[in-house]
Amino acid sequence: MKLRKAQVILINGLIMTLFVSFSGCIKDKLLEEKNDKAVVTFVLGDVTIENSSGSHAARVRDVLTDNDIISTGKNSYMVVQMGSRLMFRVQSGSIVEMASILNYGQDEISLKKGLVLSKISRLKKGEKYNIKTPTVVASVRGTVFSTGYYENDVTNIAVTEGEVVVKHLTSEEEKPANAGNAAYVSDGEVEIREIDKVEKLTLQKLENIEYIEDIDSVSDEELSVIGKEISENDIRIDREINKFLKEKNTLTLNEIKEKYGRIDLVRLYNGKTYKGAILSRGSRIKMITPSGTIYISAKNIKQTESL
Repeated sequence: MKLRKAQVILINGLIMTLFVSFSGCIKDKLLEEKNDKAVVTFVLGDVTIENSSGSHAARVRDVLTDNDIISTGKNSYMVVQMGSRLMFRVQSGSIVEMASILNYGQDEISLKKGLVLSKISRLKKGEKYNIKTPTVVASVRGTVFSTGYYENDVTNIAVTEGEVVVKHLTSEEEKPANAGNAAYVSDGEVEIREIDKVEKLTLQKLENIEYIEDIDSVSDEELSVIGKEISENDIRIDREINKFLKEKNTLTLNEIKEKYGRIDLVRLYNGKTYKGAILSRGSRIKMITPSGTIYISAKNIKQTESL
């Protein structure tokens, strides 16, 4: 009888322990979701937020919602944090729409133009973070990467941590870009290449920013200090980028001709022309020019000739 009573006490204790543990998990999850709002933590320059209610200049502590559109002017940017799991930075000359940020763990941002830097500290099973451009969707889990969308429907994704799966929306070609690589997407094709130094340095502008725990309890003065540190870090990185670009070993047309024995002229159907040396041909050509190596889809080329 005493043994049975002891068993009942033990079982009740286990049930109570499991209940408390389960309740704690639920409470932690609800608290995490509550603190997961998309909060503006830093703004520099001309940045606007537009929605159905109108538009206003972005301010620190602004809370974003679905369908908000962020526009950044020249030499301007904005940093947004979602709890302690996700942070993104909208660079200058960009237009970004908050496609879906209210459904916890199912976040999607639409990049219409420009460059967005993203840092994901942790995503649990079933959670996702996607960035879409008009031609590509980039899907990630725990990583640091940049997404740029430029003229001629070109998307470029550079990764310094983790992995990004890059999929073209029309051709459905899909490839993973791992840490140290970048995906160049044009004309329905996804090409993986090595990340360059400028991309690495640019991503440091976000990597070096720490998550702010419980921003509601942080004073304006403390946020101002953080903002100053971000600006100082940017200045240092920009100096390093400018120094690298000045020292970058680019070739003039004369140097290209001396090295490759010719100068090729590529004419596109849209009227653009490129001069340099064609290095390889196929579904796209690889070409060295005075501005660096470029890739051109063969279907856009009207004519090539040697000068």
